Amino acid sequence: NETQLEDLGNTPLVEYLDDIIGYWPVYKGNNPGEFVVEKELGKFVGSFFFPYVYQDNKNGSRNIIYLDEGQLFTIRDFYEKEDGKENLDAWKDHFVHVLNTLVPEKEANSKKVADELLELDKLVSHLMVPSMFRRNAENMYNLMTVGDLQKQIPEFDWKVYLNSWLSNTNITIDDSEPIVVKTPQSIKTLVALINEKKNDIDLISNYMKANAVMRF
Repeated sequence: NETQLEDLGNTPLVEYLDDIIGYWPVYKGNNPGEFVVEKELGKFVGSFFFPYVYQDNKNGSRNIIYLDEGQLFTIRDFYEKEDGKENLDAWKDHFVHVLNTLVPEKEANSKKVADELLELDKLVSHLMVPSMFRRNAENMYNLMTVGDLQKQIPEFDWKVYLNSWLSNTNITIDDSEPIVVKTPQSIKTLVALINEKKNDIDLISNYMKANAVMRF
């Protein structure tokens, strides 16, 4: 119903932002207080990493947690090929339009933020495994425990991240929890990028919240 949609305007998105999204500097720049990057990323899965629960590919009698790379704002090829610029510009224009609709008083800053986010997204894309190498199911099945994952990539608190992701359930993750890490090497390099950028709270917050909002 187009009339109903016009009447609603951006109200559903504003309610989502106010109720769920928390500190998003480009939207509301209030002091975030304590900022634990693992906890914040766990609330907004899709940025950097994507955990999910699915049937175990090697044991159909159980479900298991999978940990994969996160989602980009757009597709990886757009960062790799010259003819992708038009698509990146279209994403930027749309994002700027969304921001200007939500917070018109910050219009002067919206293009700068969009450029910063696309630059970070490009860095993330370069660390991801190309799709051609993801076709081997055996290579994408790396079973371990959360404790093993913590030993392999100790620079990130995986229990904090996973428990934040599952905070609306009655499940608590400990070191013994089995997990399939689909691309361990790229996950490790993504953690290195997060740690390189994590003191820039505004950048990390803008990135993860924009990722969520642009899929709304």
